[in-house]
Amino acid sequence: MHTPDYITHSFFFLPSLGDNRAMERNAPAALLLKEGDLPRLIAFYQEEAQTPENPLILFSAKGDGFLVSVYRKSHSGCHKVLFQGQKAESEASLWRSLAIDGEPAPLGRQG
Repeated sequence: MHTPDYITHSFFFLPSLGDNRAMERNAPAALLLKEGDLPRLIAFYQEEAQTPENPLILFSAKGDGFLVSVYRKSHSGCHKVLFQGQKAESEASLWRSLAIDGEPAPLGRQG
């Protein structure tokens, strides 16, 4: 029995449900920073800075393979820093030693 070409040849790649590698490469990374640690982060990314369009974002920078967004201070008194893109995890790892323990609250929620 001959299997039709449209069954054996895919026009696009779909990872299997058990293969999360494709999604993990672009998974965002978030952490919380105290007010006093922000000048160091902002100075580090100053050359890639861009004007944020969202009024909730205090600082934004776009580099090669990543976007970093610093959100205005939450009720906890800390800033949520969100890293997105292919290099999100590697960029976030640069700042984990300064991060406050705990998971940032999802955006739009009290935290």
